[in-house]
Amino acid sequence: MKQLLLLLLLSYLGEANDVVEFDGNLVNLIKDNDFVLASFYAPWCGHCKALKPTWEKLGPQMALLGITIGQIDCTVHTDIASRYAIRGFPSIKMFRRGRAIDYEGMRDQESIVAWATKASGPAVRSSARQVDDLIAVGGEPMFVYNGPGSKYSQWARFGNFFSDTKGDLYTEFALLAEEYLPNIIFARNKSTTTETEIVSVIKDGGIYHFNLEEAGSMADFVAAERFSSFPSLTGKIARESVENKRYFALYVAEGWLKFSRSLKIIN
Repeated sequence: MKQLLLLLLLSYLGEANDVVEFDGNLVNLIKDNDFVLASFYAPWCGHCKALKPTWEKLGPQMALLGITIGQIDCTVHTDIASRYAIRGFPSIKMFRRGRAIDYEGMRDQESIVAWATKASGPAVRSSARQVDDLIAVGGEPMFVYNGPGSKYSQWARFGNFFSDTKGDLYTEFALLAEEYLPNIIFARNKSTTTETEIVSVIKDGGIYHFNLEEAGSMADFVAAERFSSFPSLTGKIARESVENKRYFALYVAEGWLKFSRSLKIIN
């Protein structure tokens, strides 16, 4: 029944075009709205023309998420394109309380909605699952905080659970979560409460704890542990590895039956 009502609501909303044609006032619009999803396009661009039907369908769904969605012609508003360092078309960016987040995924409706939901959601998720269960699930690396019980504070509007009197480590944890959103998972483990604060990363079938003396800082810990030890190599991972001066061995397999094994150092 709920699904039927949602479909009817989307159908009703879909009668109106919720996609705004942005202009030179985009800068102020970003300042005045928590979440703005923008497509930077050029009229002559074939990829932009292909994206347009999908982009228009996103309007009702973004409205339900509280996201202002629109597009801007970069051949007209060249100053805006320069301001946001637009190098190719279409370029999709989410402005989360003013911070620009680039979208680098597939340009289908489902992928964009999933990404926008994460990008506009809380930086730190709440999890009631036991740590052993989280390890068993696997998947992408997840940074987890365990510590004293916290309560809502003046920071609650940012979607996080900062403690008023305890949890200094959590404050840093939540700020890093905001910085890396939506590319890395940060969660507060609600299944247990500890007297001391513990920050860990769950990856590669295990859990590894943050140690200030070994890591130098939590920011360094997150930067070093954000990737799985055996990731699938993508252009984004290769680029970020170079930017973070991270070295790894690359196994290259060719053919179905006969494999050539070669190791290369990515610098």
